[in-house]
Amino acid sequence: MASPADAMGTGIRCVAGWPTKLKDCKIGEKCSYTEHQTNRDNHVEPEFPFEFIIQGTPVSFQRSSTGAKQEWKELVRSASLAKLPEMHFATDKPLAVTLYYYPQDRMTGDIDNIVKLILDGMMPHLYRDDAQIERVVVQKFEKGRIFSFTDPSETLAECLLGPKPAVYVRVSNDPFEELQA
Repeated sequence: MASPADAMGTGIRCVAGWPTKLKDCKIGEKCSYTEHQTNRDNHVEPEFPFEFIIQGTPVSFQRSSTGAKQEWKELVRSASLAKLPEMHFATDKPLAVTLYYYPQDRMTGDIDNIVKLILDGMMPHLYRDDAQIERVVVQKFEKGRIFSFTDPSETLAECLLGPKPAVYVRVSNDPFEELQA
């Protein structure tokens, strides 16, 4: 069997730790197949905190159009994969997620309805199961409202200064980091 690096060149895509064309295992599932574990050893876990930006207006989980929901999840997936190392595996650690939405104008709909599809769009390539998410912070920053950030990260600064609408996403492997004094 080819190594993970060889597999990338043959159309076998390594996502969530193992090539997707070995046996009948599903992406992201634990497997006792020896070759999967061997290949996983050559992968890297994402560095945390992990940040990325999604350009566009989030689609509400309440929306009836499954096509629009799938397109949004694919946009989330593409934006997050673009920031991940090529040979990575999904973490199995507890996580915290921060979402800042910057709409073009006033937001229509409820802020809580954007969370589920964003979380779903990051699975299974960033984390294995949404039960790993222990904390979610979500906030909208509408045009004309005053807010400030002390020492924003490069990615957050890029989102603040970049085109709108956009969603800034930060995933941390320390669900208690903002709760510590």
